[in-house]
Amino acid sequence: MVQVLDKPGSHGMVDASSRGSKPGRHWIYNGLTDFALIHGCAGLITVPLVFAAYNASESWNPVLLAYGLSLGTPHLMATHVRLNLDPDCRQRLGWLAHRALLGIIAAFLLAVLAFPAALPCLVFGWFAAQTFHANAQNFGVMRRYVRMAGIYKDGLVEKTAEFIIQVAPWAFVTTCLLSPATRYLGYDIVLPSGDMVFPLCIGLWAVTVPAILLYAALEVRAMFRDETVPGRILCVVSGLLVNGFAWLFVREVHWAYLIVSTWHALQYIAYVHSFRMSPPPGVEPLRLGALRHIAILLAAGALVMGVMIQAREWIPVLGIAMHLGLNFHHYLSDMLIWRKPSPLKPAQAI
Repeated sequence: MVQVLDKPGSHGMVDASSRGSKPGRHWIYNGLTDFALIHGCAGLITVPLVFAAYNASESWNPVLLAYGLSLGTPHLMATHVRLNLDPDCRQRLGWLAHRALLGIIAAFLLAVLAFPAALPCLVFGWFAAQTFHANAQNFGVMRRYVRMAGIYKDGLVEKTAEFIIQVAPWAFVTTCLLSPATRYLGYDIVLPSGDMVFPLCIGLWAVTVPAILLYAALEVRAMFRDETVPGRILCVVSGLLVNGFAWLFVREVHWAYLIVSTWHALQYIAYVHSFRMSPPPGVEPLRLGALRHIAILLAAGALVMGVMIQAREWIPVLGIAMHLGLNFHHYLSDMLIWRKPSPLKPAQAI
């Protein structure tokens, strides 16, 4: 049996007996902080990136470097801080911290060396996995808000919101992919042909638009029933705004990725710090103040990024393997590190 912590991307169930047992809470931090950090000021973080995309396309490399140093690699390092510094996680998943990471990097290195022509396909796999990963995180944050509120009278609004968070971004992504693109973050990428994407895009839009309309009606009903969960609305709206703006308005794969990833990384760092400050019962992570936590993430992120940049200069194929490997390791880790054995059956392993 596994208990799932309140964490972005987790899809486990919570014991029904715990629902509504505590006074309802609307915010993880407070309204303003949640809006600014966990939701990335909705679409506001996209403005400077879109300005750069349309007015100074040559600014891509410095913008990417700034993103990588300030948010990209620090958000990856938040996972490694949990893997290596939190006792409960280190005891259960020590193999994931180092052996799995080295194994994944080695697998990418061998794949690129043995089949260099397959790299654009691997890059597409990364693109798809990152999209799913960002959606799953927003899904998990929304579930945290609903649990805190203690409102479970009408599951339809939650299910509709979850559906929109998971499916709507794919409708936006497939629309973007109807425009041909050959590069993604400096890599060649193989994308599905327009003939393959078009029917999928139509099908996704055919279910997304009614779902959004239904969700809006259900939220109005929830308001009259005094069952509104503001964080749920923010998760849905910010996901639609950021993904819609990136994939439908910008419509350039690498810039759109950077917009969504900026929102995702900011959300992850802020949310994980809230877990560290107010852990669920039975979990004792390392307590780190905000400044110390951010300093660790920035320092570790800068170190890792420097190593990757040097590797790309000296042994390009190793730099590529490290870049892909760190990202896929992050996706795998995020599915495991927020789970712990049930306190009722502590001897059982995951």
